[in-house]
Amino acid sequence: MVSKKRNNLKLEIMEQRLIKSLDEIKINDEIIISAYSNLKYLKVLRLPLKKDSTTFKVSLKRMQRGNGNWTWNVNMFEQDVAQHNHVMYQCLASRDVFLVKREENNN
Repeated sequence: MVSKKRNNLKLEIMEQRLIKSLDEIKINDEIIISAYSNLKYLKVLRLPLKKDSTTFKVSLKRMQRGNGNWTWNVNMFEQDVAQHNHVMYQCLASRDVFLVKREENNN
């Protein structure tokens, strides 16, 4: 399924497909990966700096939960990237990566 929408010289392409090679991932891609028994919805902010690296800089939504004296962080599955509030480095080696949306600049 491919849908295109022009907005301020940006082209959003809804591709929804499985990534076969990490070389196919681009900046501003929105991807889904598995994390134990959960899923993570990530936006790619930066590609790996080294050619052999598989660690990408991504954003996601993280909430803090608590119970009495204990607090812990929970990664939320949030599709609205405007609500992403945490930046982290994620290794994508040996993972199934599902491409949800690709945003390209037409400059």
